[in-house]
Amino acid sequence: DNRNRLAVDQVNESSASYQIYDKGNGFEYNSLEALTKNSSAFTEDDNGLAVRRSIMLVLLYVVFGSITFSLWFDGWTVIDAMYFTVVTFTTCGYGDLYPVENSQRIFIIFFVIIGIIVLGGIALDVIHDNIFVAYEKAVEKSKSFARLEFLKRIGKEGKLKKTEGEGENESTNRARLKHKLKEVLYSVTPLVGINVFGALFIGYFEGWSIVTSLYFCMITATSVGYGDVSPQTQAMRLISVIYVPLSIGMSAKIFSNICGVYFDFKADEAEQKILDRQITQDNLKEMDVDMSGSVSYDEYLIFMLVAMGKVDRSDIQQVRKSFESWDYNEDNNLRVQDLIALANSNSMSTRKVNEDIL
Repeated sequence: DNRNRLAVDQVNESSASYQIYDKGNGFEYNSLEALTKNSSAFTEDDNGLAVRRSIMLVLLYVVFGSITFSLWFDGWTVIDAMYFTVVTFTTCGYGDLYPVENSQRIFIIFFVIIGIIVLGGIALDVIHDNIFVAYEKAVEKSKSFARLEFLKRIGKEGKLKKTEGEGENESTNRARLKHKLKEVLYSVTPLVGINVFGALFIGYFEGWSIVTSLYFCMITATSVGYGDVSPQTQAMRLISVIYVPLSIGMSAKIFSNICGVYFDFKADEAEQKILDRQITQDNLKEMDVDMSGSVSYDEYLIFMLVAMGKVDRSDIQQVRKSFESWDYNEDNNLRVQDLIALANSNSMSTRKVNEDIL
């Protein structure tokens, strides 16, 4: 859904830029926006179902590990087994609990493989989604600001207007970077606080020093898990069953937000190159793909999207091929008649094949 919203914004803003150059193109922008919005392949119901299935798989994995290890491994309680399952699933692997018999180690080989698949297919997928969403938000904000400035600087004759402080772009970007970094630090402070508080809570009942507790917080949050510090009491191991995955998840959110600031800054720099670029006669020649002597909206749109790094030329070619496959009359317009004619053609081809077989 985020990708589709970004696509709509990109197309709409390119349309606004094109209108500055051409006042009478007659292009139906509302239709294009409606088509783009309706192109979403994922719904909230689909996402909800995926989340429920993911939670179910994780719960089954933890329950299976807890029952199996508590019954099979000598001296392990249900809490020990659950704790071992979680630190395996999260790849922390403190090393305080481990299999000792060969049969157990063989079983663990497959158990770890399944755990990594669950982790890679669910937990890491969620982490990647967080990073991607943070990236999209950062890029969307940066590009919206950049495009707005771009459109303001374009005059009626298609020339870029000089703005005050043009040479201050770099300092402005760095100021925005510092401001955004402060916002991110404020936003992640509660997550850091919860993470640290959980480690201090466990450390208090384990008899650790503050430094050791903070050390445990970091090696857990980053899933390093050296094994020199780990909870030993049953109560704290039970708490760790909840704390460990939450700690890793919160850390992923923190790092994704910080990465988002960097992506924001880099996207701003890339957009600035487009802002400082004037449309020249050579650009018009490059836009004029059909060599008609004038640039249509489609040509302008494709050129701008490619120049701004939104799409690749190969993507445009694939879309063109897909369009042509549906354009039965080959008049560069899709109508209901094209679909009906294409369906009749396919039906006739099928009947001909059946007749040949008979």
